[in-house]
Amino acid sequence: MSSVDPKRRGGRPPKRPGEPKAGNLTLRTYGDLRQKLEAAARLSGRSVSGEVEMRLERSFANDEMRAIIREELAAVAPEITGGPVNIDARGTDHEIITAALRQFHRETKIHG
Repeated sequence: MSSVDPKRRGGRPPKRPGEPKAGNLTLRTYGDLRQKLEAAARLSGRSVSGEVEMRLERSFANDEMRAIIREELAAVAPEITGGPVNIDARGTDHEIITAALRQFHRETKIHG
């Protein structure tokens, strides 16, 4: 029977001293997504895992920016249109911008 030293931790040490090891995430992809990720990783010089992490981080940053844009549009809409513009938090960027532009266009026709 082999004994395991309780002080010894298994696995490779973290690449960045002082930082905890990164968590593991298993991801199943469909279609050609894996090939796209591999190609993007090669172009960027990252590992596929690094490419996925960077893209996920970017998507969260984009979500935060969209929330700021929605708040700003909601704040300035009354000044532009004389009334509120309904900006659904679930709407796409295209839908949000289109709704704001349509409202602006209606107002400029009336006042123009």
